[in-house]
Amino acid sequence: MQLAQLARDLGYALSRSFAVTPKGVAGEERLDAYWTTGEGAAKIRWPEPCAFCRCLDHLGKYVKPDQVKGHCARLEKRATGHWPNPEHSKTHHCPC
Repeated sequence: MQLAQLARDLGYALSRSFAVTPKGVAGEERLDAYWTTGEGAAKIRWPEPCAFCRCLDHLGKYVKPDQVKGHCARLEKRATGHWPNPEHSKTHHCPC
């Protein structure tokens, strides 16, 4: 299933200005599951290096710029059990 279609099915309103507005917690949970265990997780490849940067690239189209880093950090914690490594960003300039 395409992400845009999934977002519409869940009641998300996609705007040209990059914002996604969920209608309810259930829709948000389904979309988070998509990114942590579903097809979205396969795109991000959580266990591999630079997953956080890939998350920023993919979710940056759908999440407000001032919220995308926090959202990706929470998704990485949920998907892998650990928070992103802040030292990685200081030594690597992704994409790695």
